Amino acid sequence: MKRLTVAFLIVAACASTVFAQSVEQQITDRHKVFLGWVGIVRTAEYKYKRQHDVFGTLAALRQARLLDTLVIESDDPYTHAFTETTPDSCLIPKNTSFQVTVSKDGQHYRVTIQEDVAHQTVTMFADETSTGLGDCRTRPQTYLRKIAQKDP
Repeated sequence: MKRLTVAFLIVAACASTVFAQSVEQQITDRHKVFLGWVGIVRTAEYKYKRQHDVFGTLAALRQARLLDTLVIESDDPYTHAFTETTPDSCLIPKNTSFQVTVSKDGQHYRVTIQEDVAHQTVTMFADETSTGLGDCRTRPQTYLRKIAQKDP
């Protein structure tokens, strides 16, 4: 019985290590995909700015057909046909928050991408000068509840 217990503990320790590596690999893979999306948006933004003298919002970039390589998944049957043939690296799933915002004067933009991966929120921020990564160990709702409980 003692050998069985020791064997079980060894297997459990190995399994948790493999699982942790797998989660970290999933997060790393998503960061790489996000970085590709940011590159597509940056290219689109500079093309848009050359034509309009200001950066464009997500809607403006899509209307100008500068983001045609990115397919944002939706419930629309027309879009569904594209999602079946779109490579995963160009498909933005419904559960992914993908935002492109522009300053009031149109001279600055910000890309924010957020997605839950293996019960962690993975985030990437980018603008015309830099790119940042982040991952939150708890889901946003839990985090917001914790902040609300701390406020008097």
